Amino acid sequence: FFFYHFMSKKFDLQYIFSYLGILPYLILLIDKTFFAQIQINIINDFYIYYSLFIFVFIGAINWSFKENVSSFQITYGFIPSIFAVIVLILHIYKLSFLGITFFLVFILIFQLIIDYYLIYDLYRNKSYFYKLRLPLTIIICLFLTSNLFEF
Repeated sequence: FFFYHFMSKKFDLQYIFSYLGILPYLILLIDKTFFAQIQINIINDFYIYYSLFIFVFIGAINWSFKENVSSFQITYGFIPSIFAVIVLILHIYKLSFLGITFFLVFILIFQLIIDYYLIYDLYRNKSYFYKLRLPLTIIICLFLTSNLFEF
């Protein structure tokens, strides 16, 4: 009964799964603030790697194997992977966490702006942008920058 009721309301699971994606950030922030059970270098590394994972995933959602995808969309979807490799290299060579965090925030916001004008404007359906993309990017950027401060 629950499953039928759940599906009959046409509840969009994309929203639930998208917002659940911020739970790891929240859990680490709670640990860092109150419990201090996880080493700070592990938290910092996780923030970088998980943010890169999200950044690359956002770029990849512009691809579709079912439709005829333009060369622009393929290239635009691949560019976050290049930036992710650059960030990983900078992290491996011990660039400061502060520098990497600001770079991540910059590329997330830049990707958000480009998506707004190039991707969402093409489809004229900006409801996903305002309900998912914009709030989640802002929340991720807030988690990244809040991690720079000691509590």
